[in-house]
Amino acid sequence: MMVLTKCMEIFIHLCILLNYAQEINNITIESQLPKCLPPPFSVLIKFVHNHISIDEIRQEVKGKYFSQYSCNELIGTKTHRTRHVRIDFTERNDYNTILKNGQISFCSQLYTVSEFLEAPKLLVCSKCNSPGHMKKQCRSKYDRCRRCGDDRIIGDHVECSIKCHHCSGEHLSTDYKCPILADYRFQLVKELKRHHKRLPEDVQLFIPAQCRDRNGRPHVITNYQKNEQKSRATYNSTFNMNTHS
Repeated sequence: MMVLTKCMEIFIHLCILLNYAQEINNITIESQLPKCLPPPFSVLIKFVHNHISIDEIRQEVKGKYFSQYSCNELIGTKTHRTRHVRIDFTERNDYNTILKNGQISFCSQLYTVSEFLEAPKLLVCSKCNSPGHMKKQCRSKYDRCRRCGDDRIIGDHVECSIKCHHCSGEHLSTDYKCPILADYRFQLVKELKRHHKRLPEDVQLFIPAQCRDRNGRPHVITNYQKNEQKSRATYNSTFNMNTHS
């Protein structure tokens, strides 16, 4: 059974095992929970030293914030000394508290905590592995293997050689390191910057370093106009309340 919801609160509620019945009509319920929560419930801790294990970090955070949902290293951020860690919370109070504190310590090391901002994702076709459309709109004659690019129906595609059919590079055709996908992503970010006023007020997107301007700023795409209007309305409301009181 699959449950779909557009409500963030209901989604988070369904990510907590205690909110599930153990069985329905004598049928045991075994829930399949997501690995991560939506970005509005996630924080980022950068440059955590490698000698501190992920289990030690989970234990430290769990001792301070009971609603910790997951704690994982960000893929692609690990160097010979440090890596970035993403932590998700099911309770908004814990999320707000850790951000307000701005810091957390692991094994006598103090690290800065910031909100986790999701980078713009590409819409990649599951049939031809090309960006910009879905399988329903795809004009490819057959389903292409993302490893070798050949027809998935013909042959074994578990151990086939990896060769991107976009650029002939030694990576999956859906990998962001592909220059074709990288250029498409760059153009997508460029369009989002130009039309940022169309974004909802609660959406903030992280701009990857390779997609930023020369000065490296800004690193976030958001609807500045709507956020300014919202802040101004909040200020006016507070000011009026204080005036009348």
